[in-house]
Order: sequence, then C-alpha cells, then structure tokens
Amino acid sequence: MVVRSRREFLRSSLQVGGGLAVLGVAACGDGDEPSATTSPPTTAPATTAPPTTAAATTMAREQVTITILTADQSAVQFFNDIGPDFAAMHPEYDITYDIPAEQPAEVRQRVLDQLAAGEKITDSTDLDSEDTWNSALAAGLHESGLYDFTDAAQPWVDQIAGGMREGKFKGRYYGIPGLLSAVTYYYRADLFEQAGISAEFGSWDDFIEAGKKLKAATGANIMIIEDSTSRHFNYMMPHAGGNVFDEEGAVNLDAPENLEALETLVRMVREDIAFTTSEFYGAGTFEAYRDDTIGGAYMPNWYGDLLLPPNLPEHQGKFKMAPPPKFEAGYTSARGGAPIYPVLAGPHQELVFDFLAFGFLSVENNVKRFEDFASPPMNLAAYDDPALADAVHPYLEQPVAPVYTAMIEKFATVNTHPLLIRALDHLTTSTVPPVLAGDKEPAAALKEAADAIRAMAGE
Repeated sequence: MVVRSRREFLRSSLQVGGGLAVLGVAACGDGDEPSATTSPPTTAPATTAPPTTAAATTMAREQVTITILTADQSAVQFFNDIGPDFAAMHPEYDITYDIPAEQPAEVRQRVLDQLAAGEKITDSTDLDSEDTWNSALAAGLHESGLYDFTDAAQPWVDQIAGGMREGKFKGRYYGIPGLLSAVTYYYRADLFEQAGISAEFGSWDDFIEAGKKLKAATGANIMIIEDSTSRHFNYMMPHAGGNVFDEEGAVNLDAPENLEALETLVRMVREDIAFTTSEFYGAGTFEAYRDDTIGGAYMPNWYGDLLLPPNLPEHQGKFKMAPPPKFEAGYTSARGGAPIYPVLAGPHQELVFDFLAFGFLSVENNVKRFEDFASPPMNLAAYDDPALADAVHPYLEQPVAPVYTAMIEKFATVNTHPLLIRALDHLTTSTVPPVLAGDKEPAAALKEAADAIRAMAGE
C-alpha cells in the first residue's frame, strides 16, 4: 500500500503535476481585470517590450539560457519537449535550457530565501498557490524580485479558466498558473448503481438526499471529510462564491457564501452521510475505501491521478469523475494546491514570460499536455480540439474532458494574499474542527475567525 502523511502529501502534491504521465521523464536536465483579445492566441503573444538585440541577420545572435527549477517531473519533460519549438520562434536569440530533473519540493523555499537575500538562481520556479506563493508576497518579493507582466498577460486573461487570478496581487500579475487543479467529485459507480442513484447533482440538497439513499442501500458514505483541518472548507469557500479575502484584499471570511459552505459540511456530518477522519492520507482511509465505507470524495483532480491509482489499484474502472454539485452562486469548480510560476526579474524577463505562456497558456500546448500527461487544459479554447473529446483516463476508464468542460466556464480560485497561510492555520486550529465536532456554531466561529484575521491584517 502506498500511503503518505498529510504534511508529506501537501508538500509533494505538485510533483506529478496533474496527470498520469504516459511518457517517461526526460533524461536531460526542473483591482481591475485586464482586457482580453477577441480570439484566443495559439502561441505566446508578443511582449510589449522590443527585442534587446538586433535581428540575427545583422549581428550575432545573443546567447540566452532559460533556467527553471520545478519539482513537477512532468513539467521537466514538457519544458524540454517544447524548448526547440520556442527557440525557433525567436531566431534573434541562441536559446538553451537548464531545467534539471529530480528537483526536491524544498527548492521552492530555497529560491525564496535567496531572492530575499538579493540573489537570483533561476528564471522561474513552481510555487504552491496556498503556501510558498503567498510566502513570496508576504516577503515583498513581488516588489523586489519578480517581473510584473500585467501588460503582457492581457491577451490571455479571459482565455484561461479562473482568469489567472492566482498569480495576481493588488491588480498586477506576477505568476502564471501551471495547472488546472479543479475540485471535482469522485464516486464509486458500482455502489451508486446498487443504490439506484445518479451522480448528476443539481444542488448540494440533491447530493445530501442521494447520500442518504447510498448509506441506506450500501452502508457507504457519499463524502469523506478531514475533520482535523479546514481542507474541505478551503475547497468549498470559492466554490460557494466566497473566500477568506475579497478582491480588494479585505477579510471576507464571515460572508454569507462562506457560511453556506461551512453549513453544508456540517449538514453532511450531522446527517451521518460523511466519513470523517483526522488522518486523511492514512492507511485507515484506504481500508475504508476497500470495505465500501467510503463511496465518494470531493477533491481536486490530482486526487484521482496521484492517490487513488497507487493506493486502490483494484478499484480501477470502479471510480468515475463528475462535476460537483452547485452552490447558489452557480460556480462549478474551485481550486487548491496548484503551482504558480512567477518570472524572476532579470535582463530576459520578457522572453521567460513568453516561454512560460507558450507552454502553459497556448491552445496548442494545453492540448499537448493533455495528450502527453493527462493534464486538463486551462485554456478554454483547447476544449474545442477533437483530440480531447474521446481521450480516456486510464484509471477512471472514462473520457474526462466533458467533465472539465462542464466545470470551467465559471471557475472560482483560491485567494492570493500575504496572510493566507496564517489565515488557513487559524481555520485549522480554531475554527473548522470544533465546528465539525459540534463544539462551535458555524456563524459564530466564522465571525470569531474573521475578527482574528482582521486583527492580523490591521483592519
């Protein structure tokens, strides 16, 4: 059995990068929305800055090395795969790449530490959207060490699910999302069939009623909830239309949308249709899956790529994926734990942005990542490509592009804020677990937490 601790998995959840890779790792060396173009670009758009060298026909090409440190091993191969095509698009440069394999996840913090010390060791690195990315903002690195590519991002914003908001801070763009980490619903199709229920839920009320039928018919819980942290509440907040902070950065935790999310989790616990555990990634959880105590999970899409296949190989084909139920706000997906790739300031920062945008944002390379690594596209137009329509997920044994298509049009994202880490720690230590245990009421607990975070923020 392959089981990871909660902390280990939180730190390593980016390492496979959102898909069951079908190719091996390359051996070579990891306030206001900008306007968008009317049609999606298929290659990286031109930067606003002119080239810093003359054309190759009039003088020798400038030699440039693009260095990227990433713990995502599929990204290592992907970057090296697309490198020659990108170099051919920029004949004014002689471009080489330094993207070493087998970088540990801890490299992210090393990059931040050296940036804070005034040293630059790479052109980009993957930062966790709920952890190291917000640490960079808290340290002020967006002002001293990162490239503000707001103007260059404009052609892409409306083409990308979630509008690239995770890389945005105070109305400016500093990071490119590296993965669509959509929160979806995994369910045991055989148990649902036995109970005579469908996974086509119109609302969370429908979901709870289906959970009662599933429990009565099979003894299985329709949901798993980690009751020792705020994990599932964190996922549900943006899904419900809320968040810890609003668009202007003010504390928004006690908003009605967040209360709806927390009360939904409480309802499932009190209705006895949720399997609750303090060891979400522990062996007992996967034993509960095996004995049919757990019939479903509301989790980001990496859960079906990184956790279910190695721990439950005997359930291949039994698990399926569906869009989660909708809250009143109408959002169909939320997001958690995705990599953000900032561009570190330097003489070729525009070129580095173009390379990352070519890889992560263009239609052609969104399709390529799906075909090669099963990474769901972030570019909305990529879903029109016929190559996606019939692609079958190897573990779920179902076409998954239609599920993502149903979720990404109104796509909610996690916050970007320097205080997010401290806020989530407060939710874990003082808010969500006591609410789920019945020791605090949801509204009072959220108001208490919101006031504590406002005090942190000096509001």
